Amino acid sequence: MKNKIEYRIGMVIFVVLILVFFVSASDVDITVTSSEGSANPVVNYPFDTGQSNEMNPITLIDGYNKISYNHNGDANNKREYDNIAAGGKFIFKNKKLNFSDFTTTKDSEYAFGNQKIKVPKGSHVIFKDNKVTIEVPKDSIIEKPTKIPNSKEEDVKVEYRYKQGEEPSFVKIKDNGKEYEIKKFGSEKFQVNYDGKADAFRVNGKFELSGIRVGEYSQNDETYLFFDGNAHDELIGSYVSFGDKKLIVGASSKEFSSTVQLLPGNGILTVTDKTMLMVQELVVKREDI
Repeated sequence: MKNKIEYRIGMVIFVVLILVFFVSASDVDITVTSSEGSANPVVNYPFDTGQSNEMNPITLIDGYNKISYNHNGDANNKREYDNIAAGGKFIFKNKKLNFSDFTTTKDSEYAFGNQKIKVPKGSHVIFKDNKVTIEVPKDSIIEKPTKIPNSKEEDVKVEYRYKQGEEPSFVKIKDNGKEYEIKKFGSEKFQVNYDGKADAFRVNGKFELSGIRVGEYSQNDETYLFFDGNAHDELIGSYVSFGDKKLIVGASSKEFSSTVQLLPGNGILTVTDKTMLMVQELVVKREDI
């Protein structure tokens, strides 16, 4: 009789804990879904958004590959992170995603801050301090993120990396539906990132793209890339803007732009192997003259 009483008491305590569990999760309505489509709100850590931290993240176990929640507690603004490999970790704070660390099992698209970011299959994604670091497999196509309409979230920085020993000699990007191939030039560092505030890719290092060579004779660490053929003088930094048979090279005040050398087959001006045409801009304010 005593054992039965203890068993019933245990069941009551268990039910109470489950009820508390749902209450603590109700502000963001976090749900984890299995690969078969069944939803399970219980995955090895209580969804208490006030307690989750780096020591106690929500961790997806084998068989559960999607986590979703109501961003800012808004049921009409549900954010989903699917195609997640087992071991993916998530931390929520103030009704928002605060941290994540996961690997994708398929090509996917996720919302971070005010951006939707497409991520290739097999990528390792870390979101921390409003920055998304994506380690992409070699030969992946990096698509330009898109801003979420009417979003009031902060601009996020996106950094693309490759596994050590797999650094490529070129990177394929996609901007507004068109693909471009950025080739590394020289033996120095070479990395492609995305700047949410400028809404543009930026390249760290010397490179070739669409018949032009950028940065060979300049000291600029980074060059922003635009494909609208417009000037972007409000930008702080050096940039190159491609248009239809048009090229704009620019820089912010008091800076040299990156050097831009037109190569044979550039599509803008006829250049042969025996000629060299290089462009560089220096912007100087009147008061500096």
